[in-house]
Amino acid sequence: MLYCRYLGGNTIVVLEGLEMLSQLQELHIENQHLTNGEKMLFDDRSLQAIAVSICVSPEFIFTFASVLQSIVMSMSVICLSARITRKLHG
Repeated sequence: MLYCRYLGGNTIVVLEGLEMLSQLQELHIENQHLTNGEKMLFDDRSLQAIAVSICVSPEFIFTFASVLQSIVMSMSVICLSARITRKLHG
């Protein structure tokens, strides 16, 4: 099983293909080298798959918050954000 994935420091425009990683606990996608104005997009199926198992740690929250600044918001991102908020407060 793959529990941790380091994808930081790349040029990932669309994050996809994570559907089979339902046990993923850590996802590092910081410092993407995107061109000016380019936004990172998340595939809805990938987000749904990792939302089940992703661990919420202070490091994840910081990384997620910094990535959110350059993401085109979709319903899946909003749902994942709500799930993280519920874990923090509940």
